Amino acid sequence: MCHIGYLHPVSLTVKLAMVFTTLWMFPSNHMTGTSELKLLPEPTKMVSKEHLERLKSTILINSDSVYERLNLVSAQKPRHRTKEFITLDPYNPQYKQSFENLNELKYPIPDTGELYELNEKKGKFVFRGQESVARWFSTVETNMDVCALKFEDSSLIEYQLETFSSRSEALAADYLVTHVGHCGTCSSLSNLAIYLEHRDLTTVARVCGRKRNAKKIKTCLMKSVGFDEPCAET
Repeated sequence: MCHIGYLHPVSLTVKLAMVFTTLWMFPSNHMTGTSELKLLPEPTKMVSKEHLERLKSTILINSDSVYERLNLVSAQKPRHRTKEFITLDPYNPQYKQSFENLNELKYPIPDTGELYELNEKKGKFVFRGQESVARWFSTVETNMDVCALKFEDSSLIEYQLETFSSRSEALAADYLVTHVGHCGTCSSLSNLAIYLEHRDLTTVARVCGRKRNAKKIKTCLMKSVGFDEPCAET
């Protein structure tokens, strides 16, 4: 769940990731995040291989705390955190609610039909994901949360990610805002570099999605695309 947080539209991610390339082009005082960064004049401008490699070489040092804040829970038949999977399954247990009237639903019905099942006659609503994901989708249009980073030192290698309730709060804490929405398993700079490197991930993602099980899908996303393990799993 790459915005999750669970990161969403690739076009938006590419535009946001351009901010990171400016770190290498204008590195002097940008570590503090106290000033606005300039986006590249052309959002579609190709990013050099050197910039991509520098993004990939960065190290997120608080990935565990970022993951824990997603508040995922274990399913009755959990996908255990083992050598094969280091994250819990964000899609199970699915959030379910019974109702007599649609107005009783705790969360609004998503715009994307693939995300839910609705049976008005039986009064059953099923969101194809955990409740924490349903909660996030219900506020995605109004939530002002942002994901931001702060480098540990002037080498611009090790950094931390934090979720803030607003852009101004992040900047006041000397963090650089990376994207709208809370930090998630695909929010690292190395994963954003993959979005920049592969401008069209639709085809390869569909190929990976045809694999028979979650383990094979994960392996495909890591080897064929380049996502790190937490991002490929979710």
